[in-house]
Amino acid sequence: IFDYDSYHDAAQAYRNKIAAAKRKAALNREAQYFPAIQAAAEQRKKDQAIARDRILAKEREAEGDEFKDKEVFVTDAWRKRKEEVEGLRKLEEGKIEEKEGDVVGFMKGLKEDEDRVFREREEEIRRIMAAPRVGVAIEGGGEEKEEEQPPVGKIVERNDEGQVVDKRELLDAGLNVAVKKNSNGAEHLRAKNVERRAVKDKNLHVRREKQSQMIEEQLREKEKRKREEEEEERLRIENAAKSRKKDTEISDAKRRYLERK
Repeated sequence: IFDYDSYHDAAQAYRNKIAAAKRKAALNREAQYFPAIQAAAEQRKKDQAIARDRILAKEREAEGDEFKDKEVFVTDAWRKRKEEVEGLRKLEEGKIEEKEGDVVGFMKGLKEDEDRVFREREEEIRRIMAAPRVGVAIEGGGEEKEEEQPPVGKIVERNDEGQVVDKRELLDAGLNVAVKKNSNGAEHLRAKNVERRAVKDKNLHVRREKQSQMIEEQLREKEKRKREEEEEERLRIENAAKSRKKDTEISDAKRRYLERK
């Protein structure tokens, strides 16, 4: 007899376990992206604060000395907010300068290493060229000509002047091609990675500057629409007051006319 009840309970427990694991994984995924979303929201708030500060600074600059003789009241909350915005701007500028300085320093060190390797190779070439050369005397002159000496056990073909004509016997087994190792490959890749990161950071800074300018423009347009609406409301109230005054004057004139009759 099969134990169907036990099998059903075990299968149901397994399904419940799988469902709980999926729910836990979904919660972990949400928690994984939440810090990035929260950081982006905080950054947008900071950018908006910086944009508002720039708008106010431009308005004060445009006013000039118009309100120079007026008394200025600055609250502690405003002063604290001003200091926070200034600190954020200096922090962003410091990060950009630090990253640019790191890139410049790395590239400078890499250039110095390349110059050092180049100088060492030049010195080695000079030493080889300055070494004494072994040769045989040529009739009719004091100069010596280097004679090609075949390796031991090799038979080569020479011409009348003693020069090697067929050099195939001098070749060893293999392709006889010396592959030069690229010792600067790792340094080149590191330089490319650093340069790529610098470009990425710079593009991020430019993108954030454009975003701040866009927010600043939106706030400016919003303030402009608000002023226009206030001006329209003021004109409407003035026109309504003039209309009521005119109706009152007409009623008074009509009343005086009737009294004279």
